[in-house]
Amino acid sequence: SVAVGDVNGDGRSDLIMGCSEDTGSDAGNMIVYTRNAANTGFDAAVELANPTPVAGDGCGASVTTGDINADGRADLIMGCIGDDGGAGDAGNMIVYTRNAANTGFDTATELANPTPV
Repeated sequence: SVAVGDVNGDGRSDLIMGCSEDTGSDAGNMIVYTRNAANTGFDAAVELANPTPVAGDGCGASVTTGDINADGRADLIMGCIGDDGGAGDAGNMIVYTRNAANTGFDTATELANPTPV
């Protein structure tokens, strides 16, 4: 999956790529490419992974941006279609909030399916 958003607040569109079958065990991850200052290419990729990966989690099946904590900075959300949290592939999402210095991301927050079946 892919998403576009101004991740670092510089006014330029950045790219977010979800790689749900990456990591060799299909735990998945998300890769962020921020536009460089000259607006001619991209800075080095930043990989954001599930903080508690398990084979088959499928994190990165969906990715998006939004200002989740209303601080004016773009946060990243990664869907994990196979992450079970002990409940048979019920799915969850991981939220990465932008840090106060706007130089990276705070610790990831995992949000599980509240009523898995």
